[in-house]
Amino acid sequence: MDKEITEYLRECAESSGENPDNILRRVLNLREPEFYVSLFPDADERFMDLFVSLDRAIKVRNPGVHYVRRTMFLGYRREGGPAVSSRGARSQIFLSVVLTHRRNELQVVLPISPDDFRKHEQVSYIGNIGHHGVGDLKYVIASTDDLATFLSLFDDWLAPAF
Repeated sequence: MDKEITEYLRECAESSGENPDNILRRVLNLREPEFYVSLFPDADERFMDLFVSLDRAIKVRNPGVHYVRRTMFLGYRREGGPAVSSRGARSQIFLSVVLTHRRNELQVVLPISPDDFRKHEQVSYIGNIGHHGVGDLKYVIASTDDLATFLSLFDDWLAPAF
């Protein structure tokens, strides 16, 4: 690890009384299983595995991503870029997961135009109806294959543009 990072981490640990691993867990937003259960208390194991896999894939592509937790969705917000509008954190959300899980499927909402993606059966335009999450494109993930397709299809959007 870089010497400056090691020294900074050591100083943070001394100052806070925490160990460096706990500081890194917090910075990287690595959560205990109880956090995931609190989001979807009635979900079965298959659904939770899908969500945890999606969450990890998003965090691997965006180290230090922040959660924006709302009543009906969990938003993912990157740090480091200027706000797109005066609406603040909501406008910086690049992915939302709807916290209701009818039919045991993940419903992911993205703030991008669905026009280029309409040919995919998991994609729908939701801009003309009331919905939860930030964006007009909904993608339904019901299997690990759907998750792999989602990550491949939207990889450019999901990875940060530094």
